[in-house]
Amino acid sequence: MKVIDFILTAQNVTYLPEEVLDHILNYIRQSRSPKATQRDLWACCLVSRDWYASAIKHLYHAPHLSSRNFGEFARTLSPPLASRSRRLGLEDFVQHLDLGMLAYESKRSTTSRLISRTKNSLRTFTAPAVSFSTTCLAPLSKCSFLQRLDLSRDVYDFDLSQLMRSIKAISSLVWLNLPKDCLTSNHELNYSLMAQLKADFWPLNLSFLQLNESHMHTTAGLWNIFLTSLPLGLESLSFENCATYDPFDTIARVESSVPQVTTLSIAVHRSDDTYYFNHLTQPFPNVTKVTVPAMTSWLLKNFLFLSSDTSWSVQADTMNIPKPPENLEALVLKESADWPSATHIRIPDLQQFVQLCPKLLRIDVPEAYLDIDEDNEDLDLDDLNEILVKRAKQVQENDGQGRITLSQVGIFATTRAQNVGVGLKRSFRYRGDG
Repeated sequence: MKVIDFILTAQNVTYLPEEVLDHILNYIRQSRSPKATQRDLWACCLVSRDWYASAIKHLYHAPHLSSRNFGEFARTLSPPLASRSRRLGLEDFVQHLDLGMLAYESKRSTTSRLISRTKNSLRTFTAPAVSFSTTCLAPLSKCSFLQRLDLSRDVYDFDLSQLMRSIKAISSLVWLNLPKDCLTSNHELNYSLMAQLKADFWPLNLSFLQLNESHMHTTAGLWNIFLTSLPLGLESLSFENCATYDPFDTIARVESSVPQVTTLSIAVHRSDDTYYFNHLTQPFPNVTKVTVPAMTSWLLKNFLFLSSDTSWSVQADTMNIPKPPENLEALVLKESADWPSATHIRIPDLQQFVQLCPKLLRIDVPEAYLDIDEDNEDLDLDDLNEILVKRAKQVQENDGQGRITLSQVGIFATTRAQNVGVGLKRSFRYRGDG
């Protein structure tokens, strides 16, 4: 058979079916860091016209923006009003617009125009630190497909009422991160705002809400109004950037409960005090997952300090025992950025949660915070893991649906890079599946 030389041309080298190109580009977009992904997708756009047609929508799907490339990006999608540049239609590809790394690189009018240009395709939006204001609320209200909104970078020139009037009608919005200190005024909860809180104050389908309040001092009555106004579909509630635990003493005394919340997350800066875990979970009877700082020494029992002429002692208060979180299944002890290493978590600290929370199946604890000497303890980590696995098997037998995976059950250590409260971590010498 005669061998014919195969002549390489641009056509037979670069042509691939569109479906195959999409698979390749999807892999690039999901397997690399955002910055590397953007560089690789830009290179794919230069291969040929076919590759450009497929790669350009991936390139603008979730652009990685910084002070170096934001100006050119803004001029491409939203040229100045006096410019003769024509619109290229690239704004219809932008689904995830993250301006969180920007501050003074943008202007308020530029941010407003970018939101207006991408309103038909935008799914998630993170506001910049400075250049987001009241002028951006009008175009934001027209983002009919918006699902996630993050405004946590700064304190803005509008109040919570103005924000809610703008986004309340967005039925697709399920995730909301509020601006800093938007509930408070002069460190006190905004009384005029509390008068407006009703069941229909929030977006209808909201399932996650994060508050970023450094000061939340007010009465239990006003907190009761706030908590009872939360939407019925809300599943996750997060308190970030708290200065102290003092506001939660007040929240624990509210008359009403919030049964719809099943996931609770709390972050307090530089807190190495002792605090009662039940004060956090008291208004949330159905909470199944709690994320709290690992720096705090958590108590699940009340204690009495007894003194005499020569000494003093501590014993459990059997008359006033707080109700433990009966439905808690997962506990995440989160590492503090201010304290990268603080060895104070011992086996008794983990044991109290296992014993007093009857449905607890998993504990995530920072490895850098552990201070474990198993030779001097009544129980070791294998014993605690065994208790949790027996519970999980009992739940599976009673439930009959197999919703709990045994490999997810037990006490897990997290490293500094992994300590985010999600995903599986390295377990202590023990695997729940045997």
